[in-house]
Amino acid sequence: MGAVGVVPVRARHRAAHVEVTRETVDTVTIDRDADGHHVAVTSRSDGLAGRLTVTVTSAGVRIHDTVLRT
Repeated sequence: MGAVGVVPVRARHRAAHVEVTRETVDTVTIDRDADGHHVAVTSRSDGLAGRLTVTVTSAGVRIHDTVLRT
């Protein structure tokens, strides 16, 4: 399973722009609410499933990753 890269590109007018790179990505979800933005990237390959979650709020940025055997 290849690595997922999350690169903050720029912030402008209270909007955060993030570039997500990986060789293969199964799903990407982006949700926005009053608290901020929530991005989840999932990928499966070679008996593994990975999920990368990024939460951007006024309090800061939280990045969490999970790898599971399938």
